[in-house]
Amino acid sequence: MWIIAGIGFFILILLFYIYFSKITISIKLNLQKNLHHADIQLKMFNGLYRKKFSIPLFEREGTAIVYAEQTNTETEAEKVFSIQDMNQAKEVYDRFLQQFKHVKKHTKDLLKRVKIEKLETNVKIGLEEADWTAYLTSGLWMLNSWIILILSPVFQFKCKPQQSVQPIYGVNAFALSLSCIASIRLGHLMIIGVRFWLDRGLPNHKKVGEVHGAPY
Repeated sequence: MWIIAGIGFFILILLFYIYFSKITISIKLNLQKNLHHADIQLKMFNGLYRKKFSIPLFEREGTAIVYAEQTNTETEAEKVFSIQDMNQAKEVYDRFLQQFKHVKKHTKDLLKRVKIEKLETNVKIGLEEADWTAYLTSGLWMLNSWIILILSPVFQFKCKPQQSVQPIYGVNAFALSLSCIASIRLGHLMIIGVRFWLDRGLPNHKKVGEVHGAPY
């Protein structure tokens, strides 16, 4: 009897630990000459599990989208993401929306649980004309502020976003670096996952007692 109680207590403690554990994602984006990728670090169970990987950024080339893929030989192989691939991705997304009725609501609830613990952006931009460089610099400051204003109601900001725009006069130049740390509790992901699971197939079958979208 004591053994069963001990096992039950251990399972309960484990569930509490998993529920309140955080998933932390650190993103570092570098966009400049010969450097177009995002470095991502994933931490789970309060840092007990760590994983690092790099994601190449897409570039448009004609009617296709091209990106560089890192290979085992540490060289970049060019890959093409064609219009056909984009159409297939759209079909998968449409099927996903048909399968789950309240995708937008669940996604919105999930994003509200995400905490932004760090957000820093640094932009360097320049044109040969000094006046146009000054105009672009001012515009980027305003754009950065608008982005923060738009994101504030979506996520929980636990930090003061830091932004920097550095003008470079006399040359055509552009570089962007971004550093962001976001976290969410595993328990919130579990709850949203259960909601998605319970929401399966609702568009094809009305609930019992529901007429024209309204219950009796």
